Amino acid sequence: MEKTIFQIVFKMICFVFLILMTASLDAQPFKYAHLSKEEKEQKSLELIDSAEYVAEGKVVDSEYIIKDDKYIYLDLTFEVNHWYKGGDENVIHIVRKTGRVNEITHDSGPTLGGSRKRILLLKKKSDGTYELLERNNSFIARYAYFSHESFYVVGFVALNFSTADEFYNFLRKADNIKLPD
Repeated sequence: MEKTIFQIVFKMICFVFLILMTASLDAQPFKYAHLSKEEKEQKSLELIDSAEYVAEGKVVDSEYIIKDDKYIYLDLTFEVNHWYKGGDENVIHIVRKTGRVNEITHDSGPTLGGSRKRILLLKKKSDGTYELLERNNSFIARYAYFSHESFYVVGFVALNFSTADEFYNFLRKADNIKLPD
C-alpha cells in the first residue's frame, strides 16, 4: 500500500514538473537564438508598439467559466501596479479560451499563474476584459524570482535585462510608454 501511494505522489510530482518546464519563459531563447541582440530588440519594440496596453502586475485570482455550454474559459484577475501604456484600472480580467466542454484539451497559451510579477502586452475586448495580443511568450516579460537568475527582467523576444535602468532605457525606445516615477 505504501509503495502505491509513493508511486502516485511521485507521478504527480513528475507531471507538475513537466508542465512547469514546458511552459517556461526560459525556453524562449532557443526560438530566437539565430537573431542578433539588435534584431531581438527591434522585434520586441515592434510587439510593444503594436500593443494597445502594456500592464505590469500579478495574477491574484483565477476562475474557470463555461460559456454557451460549449467552451471553457479561464478568467484571470490581474492586479495592475503600473500601466506602461494605456489603461488606468487597478484590477483587470484577462480571459482566454482554454478548451471545450467534454473534450480533453491542453491550453497551449503561456502560463500566467502564481503571484509572480509580469509585464503583459494586451488588447481590450468588446466586453471590457483583456487578452494577450497572441498566445505565445513573446507577449510576456517577467522579473527574476529565483536567486540564481542573473537578470532583472527577461522576456518579449528573448531579451535579458540585468538592471531596472537597462530595462527602462530599452522601454524608452517604444512609442507612448509611461515609466514608473
